[in-house]
Amino acid sequence: MGKELGRKIEIYISKNIDELGNIDDSALKKFSSDLIKETYEKVHDINDFDVKKTEQDLHRILKSTEAYLRSYENRIKNNGKLSCTRSALFSVGSAITKVMYYLWAGFDYLVFLAKAYNIDKSGDTSARAYVHIIRNCHCESSVKAQNVLVHALEIAKEHDSSFKRNSLYEGNEDRCKEKIISYFQSKQYIRALDRTIAQIENKHLVTILKAVGYEDNANKMAQEIKDFLCDLKNLNCVDLREKYYQGNLYQESKLYKINNQVSTIIDEIVRCHKWHHGIEDLELKLKINHNIFEVRVNNNLLKLGKKNFSKYSKKRIYLGGAMLFVGFCASMTLIGKISLGETMPFPSLCGFIVFGPLAFLCGALVYEITTYLTRGLFFLSGVQLLLEKLSECVFRNGTMQSLLGTILINGRNLFLLVQKSIVQSFIFEDITKFDSLSDINELTLIREQEKAKCTNEVADKVVATALSAILIQPTISEQEGLVFN
Repeated sequence: MGKELGRKIEIYISKNIDELGNIDDSALKKFSSDLIKETYEKVHDINDFDVKKTEQDLHRILKSTEAYLRSYENRIKNNGKLSCTRSALFSVGSAITKVMYYLWAGFDYLVFLAKAYNIDKSGDTSARAYVHIIRNCHCESSVKAQNVLVHALEIAKEHDSSFKRNSLYEGNEDRCKEKIISYFQSKQYIRALDRTIAQIENKHLVTILKAVGYEDNANKMAQEIKDFLCDLKNLNCVDLREKYYQGNLYQESKLYKINNQVSTIIDEIVRCHKWHHGIEDLELKLKINHNIFEVRVNNNLLKLGKKNFSKYSKKRIYLGGAMLFVGFCASMTLIGKISLGETMPFPSLCGFIVFGPLAFLCGALVYEITTYLTRGLFFLSGVQLLLEKLSECVFRNGTMQSLLGTILINGRNLFLLVQKSIVQSFIFEDITKFDSLSDINELTLIREQEKAKCTNEVADKVVATALSAILIQPTISEQEGLVFN
């Protein structure tokens, strides 16, 4: 009953408070008082008109109502989050998945760094900007920043529409503007820009702006965006309003235009990372015919073979395939002889090495799948040893070492079986969405802070209001012919 009473008061506040925190206090007090009187009568009837028991029950009910109203901020902060147990399990699962995936993708990233070593000497500005993004902006941080920016822009637009719809601009123009500015001056929004825009040099920012459609005045825009980030941190709300929010319409203000440019740039940053990780069905506006754009995370050996088959001559493909086959057979024979302890003449040993590991390596180079094969061998043999050593470092207890080792090795086996597109979707969508919840909920709380303040004020008064309801109630009951001691 206490929670139900709190929900009714909360709904009333939601329907009657505006975005600037204005509400008819007397009407709210009357509504709360009437609800409490109604609750008193209901409890009094349940208790067979036992006044003392009714007062005790009502006090407990109103304490529950008070706690529910005070929990408004925490409910916003925890909206969409998992319980402690589920959150712990999710964190363990996501950590194992990330470790496996970044070990998997790390081989291709090393190739990317090697091929991009002299990219600064290239005349292709798009290729240089692309490499700069991959090197300096972390993929997951960029996706989280994108989630925060999308939410901030949405609530700013919603608030602006609400101000116009309720004519709140009349007489409250500055307060309305400062309410919208508060979203962009929040630590969550600034942190999102620090992880992305702040990491990009001006010359590369200009290239990105041109690629996404801002051909005219790209240099000026890039500098304005950098200045905007600096102003968010250093100017107070009033000064920021005077500089970036002139006029009545938010959508025609400099604040709106710069934030849209920032959002477009971050969208392209995220696309660059997803392109690098081999996620299909993606339009990359920075992409040009430069070989650095083809150095991506390879997740499919069959697709890689088909690509090379169409790219190179059949003779080269057949040669690479034959060398791989001969090298593999010779390597297995060599390993078998060594494991059985057979003594081999030196010329025979050299021959097996040439036709074994060396032929296999040369075939992989001809076929251009060296990185993929190295990664495969590492995951089949090296990762297990690595994970066992890791479990020994984390725990000293033998049972815990075995348990952690088993979990990690089973995680590795599952990782190898699951399609990499599913793993990428889990890391770059599900995990980042979960990790973004705290920042998104904090932005929502900024939007709802006036309502939160109002619910806390009502919570302060709700028990005091009950006393007046209890004092009035005997008079009502006596009119019904009831006797009170």
